[in-house]
Amino acid sequence: MSNQYTRSGDSLDMGTQFQMDELNSKNGKDGPVPQRYILIVEDNGDMRDFLRRVLARHGYGHLEAADGIEGIEIAHRDHPDLILMDMSLPELDGFEATRRLKADKTTQHVPIIAVTAHARPADEKRALEAGCDAYLSKPYSLREFIDVVQKFLPSPVAIG
Repeated sequence: MSNQYTRSGDSLDMGTQFQMDELNSKNGKDGPVPQRYILIVEDNGDMRDFLRRVLARHGYGHLEAADGIEGIEIAHRDHPDLILMDMSLPELDGFEATRRLKADKTTQHVPIIAVTAHARPADEKRALEAGCDAYLSKPYSLREFIDVVQKFLPSPVAIG
């Protein structure tokens, strides 16, 4: 760890922490809120960046992986509180990565939300059968996204 706010090299930076401290003072809280970490497994860099910014705005820390193999490795190493899993990934797709994570006793308890462009009902069924706890098909609204994340991992800060 490079500082108290970073779980891995791709986690929250200090600028985000200062924003969180400002939010905490507005909410009558002293000091930083304990971080809840969400692993973003997404091969599209622009989408990772978007998700990172949305999650930071709601007080979450994040970890990132660009493919299913890296996602599994990071989940085992860093123990995220929630995983956002794209289903179309290089190396190892999100369906198989989810199956492996749910079959492993060290990660089977971690909620996994499928965040994917696969929009057919059969795709949703396949994701849920693989072990995903929820399914979001792109495009989705920001409110819908946050509602699903907060269903499994309440936001550590109130945004108002």
